[in-house]
Amino acid sequence: MEIASYTVLIAAAQAAGDPTTEEACRKIIAQEHAMAAWMLKNLPAIASAFLARSATPGVEAKV
Repeated sequence: MEIASYTVLIAAAQAAGDPTTEEACRKIIAQEHAMAAWMLKNLPAIASAFLARSATPGVEAKV
């Protein structure tokens, strides 16, 4: 959702002729893409570990 929002903000900045805002949004959207890639790579293992701990008596799984 954040990537979509920054995509819209970039288009709006371009339409408004605001290169400062456009550049700021481009930097942020690059960070959002990097975080999305990290999440796709790591969240399955994190979810599996959480579920395994949740199913183990006496072991607390924390979110």
